[in-house]
Order: sequence, then C-alpha cells, then structure tokens
Amino acid sequence: MDKICNEYINNEYDKTYKSFLENKEEFFEFLQDFVNAEWVKEIDKESLELQKNSFIRKDYKDKESDIIYCAKIKDTDIYFYVLLELQSTVDYRMPLRLLQYMVELWNYIVEKKEDKKIVSKKGYRLPAIIPMVLYNGKNSWTAETSFGKYQAGYEFFEEYIVNFKYLVFDINRYDDIELEQVSSLISTIFSLDKGMQMSPEEFIRRMKRRIDNISNYTPEQWNRFKYWIEILIAPKIPDEHRLEFEKLINNIKANEVGNMVMNIEKNINRWFNEAEQKGIRLGKEQGLEQGLEQGLEQGLEQGLEQAIASLLKKGKSYEEACDLIDLPQTLKEKFKIKFINH
Repeated sequence: MDKICNEYINNEYDKTYKSFLENKEEFFEFLQDFVNAEWVKEIDKESLELQKNSFIRKDYKDKESDIIYCAKIKDTDIYFYVLLELQSTVDYRMPLRLLQYMVELWNYIVEKKEDKKIVSKKGYRLPAIIPMVLYNGKNSWTAETSFGKYQAGYEFFEEYIVNFKYLVFDINRYDDIELEQVSSLISTIFSLDKGMQMSPEEFIRRMKRRIDNISNYTPEQWNRFKYWIEILIAPKIPDEHRLEFEKLINNIKANEVGNMVMNIEKNINRWFNEAEQKGIRLGKEQGLEQGLEQGLEQGLEQGLEQAIASLLKKGKSYEEACDLIDLPQTLKEKFKIKFINH
C-alpha cells in the first residue's frame, strides 16, 4: 500500500512540476530567467502556444514527460521541446532519445500540413526545434550534450554528420544566491526543491526568504504552488499526520503564507522525527523477526542432526535413519557429508 501511495505522490509531483511550465506566462519567465541567449529577447510572447502532443515512448512514460511550445521569432515558427527528467539518475542515451523525439515532432508538423505540396517545394524549411532537459537529480548531469560528439569518429566528418546541442537545466547545480535574485515562480520552485533535498530546516529557511514573492502570487499560481508543497513534503510525514498537514496547507491563503511557514516550521521536525523513529523501530522489529526465524531454523537443523546420530548409534543405516525422521532432501545431502564420509 505504501509503495502504491508513494508512486502516486511521485507521479503527482511530476505532474505539478509540469503544470508550472505549461503556463505560458511562467514558461516565458523561465526562458528569460534561465536561458542566457540573445534569441530569447526576439521571441514573440503572444505567439507562444502550448502543443498538446507528447512523443514520450511507452517504456519511459512512468519516468518522464515532455512539454512542447510553438512560438515565433520575426514571423518564423520555432518549437521548444522540453523533457522533464525528474529522477535521480542520468540517462547517457539522452542525445539519441532527443533526436528521436525531434524527428517525430518534425514528422508530425509535416503530416498536419493541410497543403502537402508545400513541404515538397524548394523553399520549404522545417521549423527549428530547441531541445531542453530539466533535471533535478542529486548528481550532476554528465551525459553528452552534443549529438555530434555522441558519435564515434565525429571529428573526421564534423560538417557532414547530424549535430545539435541541447540545453540542460540542472536544478541542484544553480547557485542559491542567483536563484534568490530571481522572483519568478519557477525560481522559487527550483530553490525550494533544492532546499528540501538538503534538510527540512533548509527548506523552511528558503520559504521564509520567499514570503514576499509568494504573497504576490495570483490565486491560480497560489493553488498550484500549495499543491506542489503538499506533494513535496507529504511523503516524509507519517501517515497519521498527513491529514493534519493537508488541512494546514489547504486553509491558508497567499497573503497568509507567513502563517503557513510558521506552522510548518513548528510541526515539521516533530513529523520528520516521528517518521525517522518509526523507521528505526520497524527496522529493529524486522531484524528481530529475521533473527528468530534464523534461530528456529538453526535449532531445528541441530535437533535433526542429533536424531540421525542417535539412530546410527542404534544400528540403523543412514538411509533408514533419514526415512524414519522424514529428513528433507537438502539436509539429507548436507548430513551425508558428515555421517557417511566421516
């Protein structure tokens, strides 16, 4: 049951993270805050349009999700393909996987053209796709970010082979001071996500420093932010206190965020300590149970061994002795070494 519950929470955590970037305003702020490139200034904000498609393969559906936007730069269509890798491990096949997703997106763009003749004309060009990876693992992202360098021997044929680079947003590698200088919702999420992976105390410290920003969220932003906080903290709280925590979160409004932080701070250490003690207690109980089982098994084996020895002293053959006490075959083979070959 706990496994099912945690899987649900992890899935909701991913969905909530995704919901922030599926908001056009927040995605645009995300590009402005975290992409240091001149072309960001050229994006026509009003042209940004979230695409409903997804190209994640079936075997990755439970591990990641994608977000696709279409936009215009100087009347030219471009696409942003964002892959959310909200997991602890680095996938070193990322360049190949991104290429596969990009080709599928291009195929979709071509297929949806009402006038199929357009794509056959000399002047037709595929729209540029900017691939991005959002990652929040504890270890640094070390997969190759250049598709050219992902190919052996690329240095011999650089201008003739497929090549592109993808942007990586490695959340836990962002400088804390830089994150705090940015007031957007996404920067708050990044900062708190980092803090929670460090300790409850660090999470609270970061929340306190963000109170003014959080207080200015729109009702829609606040509701999504509250739900994300709930999903982030809930797995670390004992089951018997989760309802208490949910009520604490849900009854607070954006302009009361200071009270929410104060109440979480007052209770979070108690909740976490209880969860830790519960884990230690369960570990000890399981260890004792395993020890008793092993002791019983060892005692039974010693008793059977003594019974065989007694029967042999009374003149029974080894086979007769084994049959009389109905000795399991595994012990029969084990005792044979001792009693027959001795």
